[in-house]
Amino acid sequence: MASLVLASLLLLACSPDVAVNMVKPPPASPALLVVGEIEAQDPEARRLARFMREALLDRLLRAEAFAVIYDRDGRSAGANALLLEGVLTEADAGNEALRFIIGSGFGRPHLAASFRVFDHEGAARIAFSATSKEAGPTGVAGHWRPLSMEDLARDLGRSAADALVRWSREKELAGAVMF
Repeated sequence: MASLVLASLLLLACSPDVAVNMVKPPPASPALLVVGEIEAQDPEARRLARFMREALLDRLLRAEAFAVIYDRDGRSAGANALLLEGVLTEADAGNEALRFIIGSGFGRPHLAASFRVFDHEGAARIAFSATSKEAGPTGVAGHWRPLSMEDLARDLGRSAADALVRWSREKELAGAVMF
């Protein structure tokens, strides 16, 4: 029984942060990207979605994978533009007591989001989901440096941006099956 619990803990700790659902090769010249809204249900999740979106935009701009990146309004983008949309699907602040008593990732905060990139005709080019994987400090250290949901949101945005950059440069994405 103990080995089963240990094996499941190892599987949870090693889970990938980006899971690709559908991917087609990027267009021949995906030079323009319009970053649309990242939607969320409740007010706290919408606040976290803003942190995630800021980090995603920052990482995309630094990577220079696209010649032009439009923030929300891409009316002047033209017919060659790609549109990125996202949804923050899970936002769980976790349980401090579980982190302190059990540790090993139990009670950790968790964020998950799904993203899709559409071409100018409305056809999906790539769809993927990203999850936070930071276990954070446990035990007494969890009280000294608690995990910030804002930091998790930023990390999630950077992971999503990295997946987009790899796709735009036609690098292999883990678990991707080309359609």
